[in-house]
Amino acid sequence: MWDLRTVWISWARLTMVALMFPVLPMPVVRIGPRTSGATVRRRRPRRPHALGAQPVDEPVELFDDPIEPARCIARLRTAFARRSVLGRPHGMQPSGNGTRRDQDRRHDQPLHSLTPHAGFAAGGIHGGVRVGMHCRVSRECSRPFRRRRAMASAEYASPDMNAPAHAKFRDPSLVDFGTGGTGAGRRLELLGGVLVDRPLATPDLPRRRTDLWNHAAAVYHAEHGAGRWEIAATIPDPWRVDVPLAAATLSLEVRPAPSGQIGVFLEQAEQWEWLAARTPAGARMLSLFAHSGGASLAMAAAGAEVVHVDASRQAIALARRNATASGLDAAPVRWVCEDARTFVARELRRGTRYSGVVLDPPSWGHGPRGQAFAIDRDLVPLIADLAGLLDTGDAGPSAPILLTCHAPRWHHRRLRDTLAAAWPSRGLESGPLACTDAGGRTLALGDFARWSRPR
Repeated sequence: MWDLRTVWISWARLTMVALMFPVLPMPVVRIGPRTSGATVRRRRPRRPHALGAQPVDEPVELFDDPIEPARCIARLRTAFARRSVLGRPHGMQPSGNGTRRDQDRRHDQPLHSLTPHAGFAAGGIHGGVRVGMHCRVSRECSRPFRRRRAMASAEYASPDMNAPAHAKFRDPSLVDFGTGGTGAGRRLELLGGVLVDRPLATPDLPRRRTDLWNHAAAVYHAEHGAGRWEIAATIPDPWRVDVPLAAATLSLEVRPAPSGQIGVFLEQAEQWEWLAARTPAGARMLSLFAHSGGASLAMAAAGAEVVHVDASRQAIALARRNATASGLDAAPVRWVCEDARTFVARELRRGTRYSGVVLDPPSWGHGPRGQAFAIDRDLVPLIADLAGLLDTGDAGPSAPILLTCHAPRWHHRRLRDTLAAAWPSRGLESGPLACTDAGGRTLALGDFARWSRPR
């Protein structure tokens, strides 16, 4: 005979089980007299086995152990997590060894985020591009999302889907950009057949070519201090990219630096083309903060005499290698390692004259002897000194003037006003330094202001 105490305990256990599983079928509970626990068995809920498959319903024991509230709550939370954010059960593409046990194991994995993980279903790797990704969230597996993703892929993929990455996109070019797994901006560039993944200060934007990011051969990790590069594959030596201009093709060396820079600035390519087209042959041009020499070589290719000034000996050595590789080693280029303001002041005292000037000042920097440069403090006085170096007539200087910068507070209208204060000439134009990725999105990476005589 059961006493009142046993009946009360049994009723409390049944109530607890009913509260823990309000949305699941009522379990069958076997209760014996004076037992310390109960055994719960239930049927597997109906859910799709794979995308496009019919739901299956098999009597499978999910657990067969004494009731423990903590474990029951954890399992209930996992069961709820298997439903998508839209309230519909999500399916999974066939993966693993195809057995029911393998799929059960994958279903029991926790859902951490809304991003696809490293598991792949059918497809695999073809020509350096991963195809057929299996994801953990229904919005990745839903038909409208797959249709939009297929349309986006067809937007910039070449007809040959098995072609390698350097055959699918323009080289060099910006392939994709967006927010990475850590929440920080990243950009993916194709440089000399090598995919480069490095940081980018940009608003929170989605990536478009998610299938290519895992194949980056050079990845920069920002850390405390200088950061580090991770090279995951063999890269060419020397590693060069070719930038075609109207008069020549610039061959620029890619040199990953501890700061994350690579020595090639794709957003400047349009300005190099403009310089090569607007610089008259025989003009004497001054190139300040010239770095790896893209602007200097573009003017040299047009037949100008160029004075290349930079505060870094390593940058000047890189620019000279670029000149040799571009077939411009015999061009009239003078290489000067000096602080820009110091050099301009000395040229003023000497009475040297120039036809035009190009400068790309940093936000801040140091000269070879520790001279500090800050754009907010030093740019306006430097422009005023440069006005005294240029040969100007009634129509203004005889050669182009180009001012570019990557400082956030120096918008292109501010750059244009700065030039207008020194050279009050009509025809000044300004705009963003921008790159267009493979999907047609524009990424602004700086600003420019420029002037040249009408042609």
